[in-house]
Amino acid sequence: MDLVKADKVVRNLKPKDKAYMAAVGGGLSCFVASGTGAKTLYVQVKVDGKPRRFKLGTYPACTIAKAFERAQFIRSEVKEGRTPNTLDGYREASGPTITVDELADLFLKRHVRTENVRTSWADEVERYLKVEVRPKIGTRRLSELTRKDIADIINDKADALRAAGRKGTAANRLAAVIGKMFSFAKDGGHLPANSELVQTHAKPVKEKPSERVLSDEELGELWLALGGVEQGGGVIHPVYAKLIKLVMLSGARATEFIGPKDHGVPGLTPTDVDLKAKTYDVRNGKNASSNRTIAMPPVMAGIIADAVAQVKARSKSPKQEQETMLFQLPNGGKIPENEWSRAIRKLVAHLRHKPWTGRDLRRSATTIMSELGVVEEIRHRITGHTSKTIHRRVYDKAERLTEVREGLTKLQDFILKCAAAVEARRAE
Repeated sequence: MDLVKADKVVRNLKPKDKAYMAAVGGGLSCFVASGTGAKTLYVQVKVDGKPRRFKLGTYPACTIAKAFERAQFIRSEVKEGRTPNTLDGYREASGPTITVDELADLFLKRHVRTENVRTSWADEVERYLKVEVRPKIGTRRLSELTRKDIADIINDKADALRAAGRKGTAANRLAAVIGKMFSFAKDGGHLPANSELVQTHAKPVKEKPSERVLSDEELGELWLALGGVEQGGGVIHPVYAKLIKLVMLSGARATEFIGPKDHGVPGLTPTDVDLKAKTYDVRNGKNASSNRTIAMPPVMAGIIADAVAQVKARSKSPKQEQETMLFQLPNGGKIPENEWSRAIRKLVAHLRHKPWTGRDLRRSATTIMSELGVVEEIRHRITGHTSKTIHRRVYDKAERLTEVREGLTKLQDFILKCAAAVEARRAE
């Protein structure tokens, strides 16, 4: 609704011999009294299948923006099955909008805690709202808030993170969560479309995407160090060494082996592995493109086969064997992502490398395959990235396992070649 245009329409309405009702736009109407020309704004909504008119206020004391806001609130109340009888002759001093706490509850219930949303993201959103938003503005109504109120919350978070010696990028995540919540409020009729709260909030911290790709020497040193760990080197636990090898050899996300953050969602299990075909299925990927079948090269197949054999030896029943994750914490249980990241940091410090992350390993694998002539379409299938073409996303569902295995074998051979070169230099 164009509020400026609607205001002009109402402002230009003139009194006539008889009182009349004029359409304003956005479902609003204006009653113009005869003689005095007093203007009263209304909205008509169907309640129990019958049209009912609600008074929004007297113009210009009740602005078009405020009237539209109240109309949206009335519509949302009716949609929820509540008949807002108390809004007849609504008092100007009382704001019709809900509180931030009420909005947060609706946002979590209808937008965040749904079947199509990952539990890990939902947990993060709820934590941001509980810790950063509710304590500061939870009891305030949306009509009372200003853009500065929101900016202060986001900037205070950034300042606190910087004071603690951190980059402050979590403040950007907070800004995104708040922005989504107020967009939800607009879509639900709790805020007008042109509300300053709905406008995008600037990120307080500039994020520079990492472009780190490990050098041939770093890849060789890393591979040899991981082999040493598996032989009892002790820098990190052997289970983390195997995981890092798998990420190096596949360009996959670590969560495809250890499982996503979501509670109750497992990582790779023997059920997902076909040792005869030397393939495994990713069932709990980050998105639809991530759920795929991977044809393994020899070294990777050996690591997976060894993990399956260890699970089989520990299991007391066939059911336990099929349900046990292949890669777990040393004392059992699902590996949290922070433990995986901590193991990487320890290894990086031990090798005295310029810092790199699990994502940098993925980027390195993808870059190497590209340089080795693995075509983009196969690289996307290997790494679980969404294709750029609608043909691939919607129609082409071929697994192309032979090309996938060939691409990963090229990557494997390159890494082993890097390790051999480092070993040769050390022997000189």
